[in-house]
Amino acid sequence: YQQQQQQPTTAYKLVHPQYDTNETLRLAEDLRLFYAHLQSNGRLKLLRTATNVPLVTYRHTPNMTQSSRTPRKLLLQLRTKAFEDAVLLKDKRWIDNTKSDNNSGNNDTISSDGFIVWGAGRDGKEFVKSLRTECRKKVVAFVDVDEKKINLGYYVNKDLDIRIPIVHFSLAVKDSDVRRTLQKDWAEGGSGGGSCNGFDKDAILGRIDKGRQKRVGDGNGSDDAVGVETLSEKVFGDTEKESKAIVSDCPPPSKRRKLHNISSSSSSSRKNIHRGNGDANQSCDIHQLEKILPNLPVVVCVAMYRTNGVLERNVRSVGRTEGQDLWHFS
Repeated sequence: YQQQQQQPTTAYKLVHPQYDTNETLRLAEDLRLFYAHLQSNGRLKLLRTATNVPLVTYRHTPNMTQSSRTPRKLLLQLRTKAFEDAVLLKDKRWIDNTKSDNNSGNNDTISSDGFIVWGAGRDGKEFVKSLRTECRKKVVAFVDVDEKKINLGYYVNKDLDIRIPIVHFSLAVKDSDVRRTLQKDWAEGGSGGGSCNGFDKDAILGRIDKGRQKRVGDGNGSDDAVGVETLSEKVFGDTEKESKAIVSDCPPPSKRRKLHNISSSSSSSRKNIHRGNGDANQSCDIHQLEKILPNLPVVVCVAMYRTNGVLERNVRSVGRTEGQDLWHFS
């Protein structure tokens, strides 16, 4: 009798309430099947064979595939909805709707729950724009390594009524010693390229150049290794004394760089982390951000394995656990 009273389990269907139509439901069927499988507690298993015989052979026929007819925006909307359903709306570490919402619109206060988006470029902004309203309001800040984006202060979208701070990623680092070391190096790094103690300054400061590979070494070629070594790796890989030596032995900087460009409501003399539009009523307090960012989960919206290791090491330095309070969306 009890079994008869149990309601049947409803299968998860990835259908976007706004962007899906009768015509689009036949598109991206593999993506919909993949997320439906995961949402039904399905597992993924890596199959290996003793021979090189492929398990599946994909044949592409020109003008006969739906891939070219699937809008990129639809794929983004479907992936975002699946991420909301599986993570943002399920795990209270990301969005706790039992707390009061103080991060909507142009409010002065910052919500102590929510999450961080890593990457204030195209992918990060598109991800934020594709979120449903209740999730978008929980985006506390963007973090980045691009000085130009940080100097902008905020990402503003009047159509969506959002104004999100953009700050250096070091403000989200949990370990206070690592955070201070990274921030000191960034602030004293000055501008322009060059090297410091044999290390590429761009690599130490976290700048990313996707157009070329960087080498770490003495330049003779025999001991050089392809890749980069950021200060965050020095902090984790060597002693604190060695990591601080990298900073102290560098030439005096010609320009101090900002971790943010945001004004402080309690101290007008303190350096800003982000810059607003001059309206004091629309400025968030940097002291609030410094306090809450190290405890918030992070969504990385930057493609991995395209930066010679810089991004991966910077992400490791913030001290999050992938699959719990750290997810990649790119």
